[in-house]
Amino acid sequence: MTDSERTFLDVAIMDALPQLQAVNKNILEEHLQSIGVEMYDDLRFVTEADLMTALRPVEARKLLSVWKRKYHTPENSSLSSLEASPTQSLPSLSVSPKVHRQAPPAAQDLTHSGMKTLKFHGVNFLRK
Repeated sequence: MTDSERTFLDVAIMDALPQLQAVNKNILEEHLQSIGVEMYDDLRFVTEADLMTALRPVEARKLLSVWKRKYHTPENSSLSSLEASPTQSLPSLSVSPKVHRQAPPAAQDLTHSGMKTLKFHGVNFLRK
């Protein structure tokens, strides 16, 4: 098969698993077509479980690892920047220690014979 006759799946498979036997490569290529892989961008949706009928577990992991590095880049994918890197677009959040807030200026703490009266906007609250 010449380079001009190779399908994108043949190229994607052989780039990742160059030692894969031709018969296994053909089975895998047919399987990927049967599950709906029609272009390079579709490779990002392929899971390890999708490959288990045509490859051994380690071969499937190798293939996905190469595809992830090679075909899931922003310039080769229609992913938005948020999908490509969910933490990139999120604002950074900082966690600060709990701060004890003081009562608003309208509140007054009055102590009478062991009882506390909290006066808040003209309403008295009793506390022990």
